[in-house]
Amino acid sequence: MPTLGACLTLGVDSENRPQRGQFLLDLQADRPAMGQKDGEKWTAAVDLQPTIPKSDRLLTPPVEVAAFDFDGTLTQRDTFTPFLARGLGLPRFLLAVLRCSPWLAGYALHLVRNDVAKARLMRATLSGRASSEMENWTTRWLAQDFSGQLQDWALARLAYHQQAGHCCVIVSASPDIYLPGVARQLGFDGLICTEMEVEQGAEGGRLTGRMRTPNCYGEQKALRLNAWMTERFGAEAVNTMTLHAYGDTAGDKPMLRLAQHAWYRGKPWKE
Repeated sequence: MPTLGACLTLGVDSENRPQRGQFLLDLQADRPAMGQKDGEKWTAAVDLQPTIPKSDRLLTPPVEVAAFDFDGTLTQRDTFTPFLARGLGLPRFLLAVLRCSPWLAGYALHLVRNDVAKARLMRATLSGRASSEMENWTTRWLAQDFSGQLQDWALARLAYHQQAGHCCVIVSASPDIYLPGVARQLGFDGLICTEMEVEQGAEGGRLTGRMRTPNCYGEQKALRLNAWMTERFGAEAVNTMTLHAYGDTAGDKPMLRLAQHAWYRGKPWKE
């Protein structure tokens, strides 16, 4: 069985085929990703995405995709605020939280939407920060904090899908600051997440603190996953493929409803 099965091998010349550990970020081709310099190609670049030529799609075996939520599914809990606390240091992080407390309290009381509270926290903590600084934060966080947050059952399911040659993708509301590093480290084939706006200057990219895409939560997860699968495999393949989906909150359920095999909080799920 090929290492990546139908996920990365169909209709792609071998010399251009991404290998395990390369991944494909759901980004617009004409905009640089967070931390990407002009003219620089990452393994996440859109031009590495292996689409299946229409003439070949009827000849390909059925595709199987495994879509994993990140926070609370692959990990034991939320990772974004611990990531910010590690990068900023606890005093500066707490000061930022204090400035955002009206919106965070409103979210806790179900008076403020998730994306509104998140946007406030992002602006307070990330606005004006260099992409290179985010890369340093990510390196430290992956080395010091990340491995201890993973859930054994989710890693076992990921290993099962990878060994079976299924196409594995993270679908997360967390930002594309540190998730590309996570996707590389865990061997995912794709990444769909909330993307941050980056302004390019003479000294490189800097975050504006604003989201470039809608918060990848709830219905956005289902919409973006479906669009990603259609672009990657074609509409015909999406209609016949098998989707496995994993989540842990109500915000994951729209994605779980797309799947023939859904898991919720570590257990098989049907609504």
